[in-house]
Amino acid sequence: MVKAVCRETCTYSLEGGKIPIKESTYPYKQVRDVLYVTDLVHAFDSFVQSDLSHLVVNIGGGPRHTLSLRELTQLLEELLGKKIHVQYADWRPSDQKVYISNIEKVKTALQWKPSVSPVEGIINLLSWARANFSISDGGLFRMSD
Repeated sequence: MVKAVCRETCTYSLEGGKIPIKESTYPYKQVRDVLYVTDLVHAFDSFVQSDLSHLVVNIGGGPRHTLSLRELTQLLEELLGKKIHVQYADWRPSDQKVYISNIEKVKTALQWKPSVSPVEGIINLLSWARANFSISDGGLFRMSD
């Protein structure tokens, strides 16, 4: 996902910060396809195991694995059991309102497709963050090994 939006939004949510959303011009919303890291690894693995010497493809969640920032915020509120604070702002001229990868070529070439749903991926990400970081007044800190 562009700029790790899921990770950054989960971090803001755990820290209690305000999530910046550039979608004050209703009814538009920022939408991204999301891809969990294990799905990316499986795509790479599928290529390595194939007979192909090279392949240029888009790797992403595709149209069946998308989230808007509004949907992500609502999901985090449900999962964390708390209100997520949002700071709405106007669109910037360079903002991309919707990005969804066309994954048809990689699906055909490698018989690969994402298997981790956006909800499952967010649950996994929150679980990982809770296990690996501590939360204090200053934000998230990596726990020592």
